[in-house]
Amino acid sequence: MSKFNKPQYHQHFISLKSCPLSANGSGKLEKDYFYWEFDVKPSDFSRIYKVLFIWDFNKIAPRVYILNSEVQKVAKERNIPHLYSQEEVQLCLYYPSYNEFSRSMSLCETFIPWTYWWIAYYEEWLFSGEWKGGGIHPEIEKKDKRVSLLKKIKVSKKILKKKKSKKSLVDKVYERRKKNYIKSQLRTTKTIE
Repeated sequence: MSKFNKPQYHQHFISLKSCPLSANGSGKLEKDYFYWEFDVKPSDFSRIYKVLFIWDFNKIAPRVYILNSEVQKVAKERNIPHLYSQEEVQLCLYYPSYNEFSRSMSLCETFIPWTYWWIAYYEEWLFSGEWKGGGIHPEIEKKDKRVSLLKKIKVSKKILKKKKSKKSLVDKVYERRKKNYIKSQLRTTKTIE
């Protein structure tokens, strides 16, 4: 990566601190990545969700996760729409092929509000069973495309199995942050008791 690209990531990191929707968080800026954790409450009636952004600078965009264990429990029971990973609750916030995001765009104007919207749609989905956030669902496409998509998924799963032996930078950061979040939740629970 060129040394001229680094200020761009530094600016993204700083913007998370000043964005009103994510300023309640904290994170760390490293040489090759940054992470930012913050609380999201999309409405007065919503619960608080702990959100984790991880941006590996070799990737086009950050990855976004919800760390709350109750969301992961739901994902084990039902397939939550618009997730890249049910197990890790990695949010699908945009369709990359449509070029809806580029590195020059503000996270405060894209990923942060998209995360709030995703969580609001998730809460509605819990109640109604219907995803009202729109988006592209492979199962809605024509049958011919669905067959080719299933073939791609099978090939992708094989590739993923090979890649799982090597953990990516993002996977390592996610696992560390998730463990820290669970520990903090256990401490809070013990303090309340």
